[in-house]
Amino acid sequence: MDSVVFLGGREASTIKEISENWLGKATISMQTEGRSRGQSESYNQNMQRLGRKLMTPAELANMPGDRCILQLRGLPPFYSKNILAFLKSEGYFAITPGARCRSKDFYNVYEHWCQGNLEKPLSAKTFLHYLKEHQQALGIVYDEKCVGTSRGFHNVCLTPFVPINDDDPDLPWH
Repeated sequence: MDSVVFLGGREASTIKEISENWLGKATISMQTEGRSRGQSESYNQNMQRLGRKLMTPAELANMPGDRCILQLRGLPPFYSKNILAFLKSEGYFAITPGARCRSKDFYNVYEHWCQGNLEKPLSAKTFLHYLKEHQQALGIVYDEKCVGTSRGFHNVCLTPFVPINDDDPDLPWH
């Protein structure tokens, strides 16, 4: 499995597989309190550590339509909407044959989109891994030396607001 995107569904065996085998468990802390009144009042407080599924089958079955679970090879699965929404957004980049951009500039655009949409950005590694894994479907091509000696993507044209260091000798106009 290189990568899998779960966009939602209600098929019981799929939901069970994702809940139990993909996502696993997390440790949570639970605090309970008790008070009894009678001849002598007593109060108790307990702290427990428990294992909990990261998402139960019921939570997966009711996952909002704008969310997904993304499982990439070598990385833990994550619950997200922002990478898919970013890739569908307009005004940040365009798929343009012959265009090129550096990986770090593409990630800067993604971070800018996240800030504007009140989303927490994925790590650069996760973002770029997703793009590389889905480059054929996206119509882009990853290249270790796309722009001079910098890694990047062919067929990606970034919008003008991208912060670019004009003094960088790796840019094609130097």
